[in-house]
Amino acid sequence: MEDLFNKNIEYALSKGADFADIRFQRVEETLIDVSNGVVNKCFQGSNSGACVRVISQGSWGFSACIPVDNVSIREAVEKSLKISNSKGRLKCPVKLAGVKPSEARMPLRVKEDPRDVSLADKTDLILGVNKEVSSFDDRVVDIRTQYTDYVEHQIICNSEGSYIEFELPRSETNVWATCREGNESQWARNRRSKASGYEFVKDVNLVDQGKDAVLKALDLLKGEVTPPGMHTVVVDPRALGVFIHEAFGHANEADSVVQRRSFLRGLIGEKISSEHVTMWSDPTMPGEVGSYPFDDEGTPGVKTCVIEKGVFTSYMHSRETAALLDAEPTGNARAQDYSLPPIVRMNNLYMEPGDWSYDEIIEDTKKGILIEGSRGGMEDPERGGFQFSAQNCYLIQGGEIVKPLRDVSISGMTIEVFKGIDAVADNFYLHPGHCGKGEPGVMQSKVVSDGGPYCRVKSILVGGQKR
Repeated sequence: MEDLFNKNIEYALSKGADFADIRFQRVEETLIDVSNGVVNKCFQGSNSGACVRVISQGSWGFSACIPVDNVSIREAVEKSLKISNSKGRLKCPVKLAGVKPSEARMPLRVKEDPRDVSLADKTDLILGVNKEVSSFDDRVVDIRTQYTDYVEHQIICNSEGSYIEFELPRSETNVWATCREGNESQWARNRRSKASGYEFVKDVNLVDQGKDAVLKALDLLKGEVTPPGMHTVVVDPRALGVFIHEAFGHANEADSVVQRRSFLRGLIGEKISSEHVTMWSDPTMPGEVGSYPFDDEGTPGVKTCVIEKGVFTSYMHSRETAALLDAEPTGNARAQDYSLPPIVRMNNLYMEPGDWSYDEIIEDTKKGILIEGSRGGMEDPERGGFQFSAQNCYLIQGGEIVKPLRDVSISGMTIEVFKGIDAVADNFYLHPGHCGKGEPGVMQSKVVSDGGPYCRVKSILVGGQKR
């Protein structure tokens, strides 16, 4: 496709574009969803298309097309030029920070290509897991198991001389378990995902994954009322991941900063956390679902320190935001698919491990709450507030975990909580997730990973619900 794309980029330039790029995407995926021995969904298919972006008269123009042939791409170029030219020349024309042109061809690297495994074999595996987990405990009333795999082929070509072609894999398994005792029922979820091939389901014990979800639901059945108020809280890597994603990550996306919708605006170089906190945005981590060699503008993905020993050091950038804020591009421009333009998005966001062990943190906590996992959260990137609900929680007394709690939420102001982190463990785990961002009607979803070690916050507002 290199000749096809270059020919149409040259055409865009001949019609007055100052910049043009074309992005092609093909996705091949599988989805199997089973509940209580019944296959709800069993799908295998592919989807492909391309998009054109241009800068003309200082404005962006964007158009997507199917199929990917000369006629469709030429039409997309014409539409993009029409959109950009219709805006007229702007007082503040779009500028892009410089990026060295790249040429790369990176084929799929997996131990076992999921496309070589039959849909029947995958379905039999997930049905078998569903059946075995369903019989794990008499209190189990519903087990849902889900498997997905995904191979993405991308080509990015631009008027600056870049031509990039690569393939990315992803495999994911999910288990939702609902348990009932008397009139009480509770559910829990366990999600696992890696940027790998079919070897993922062989390396991960799927039955143990399901049993863990059951055990977490059973703990919730035993959970007692959470005492509301200010508490010392120990968060596990999954809960930490949701917290830093919601409370810090969205505000750190530079488009929010440019739009004056971020509480982090103007704070580069300021101390916003305790010295125990160092945080990274890193799309170069092998095997993580938020990793990629190039973002959707063709900028190389780079490891970026965003907090260093408590000091705020960097935003996450696209080429446009980097130019506006006089910074280096960080490779954080990502699109849900070929039908949408890239926007500034997170990739793998994590806190660096510290020098405490998990046992030392628990033993050193005289009274507090251990939080494991999350059921989602909300952020206020303009003012710096957040709130999120935990999946499982446990009361800590006298340096020991004594009993399960339930219906726990935490809330507060991000910088206050960051400054209250007084212990960070030496372990490390990244949890996969799906992040939504955009404007009403054009929301984009993208896979990310976030997490780090266990850490302790000396005081945070905890809320709970009575039975």
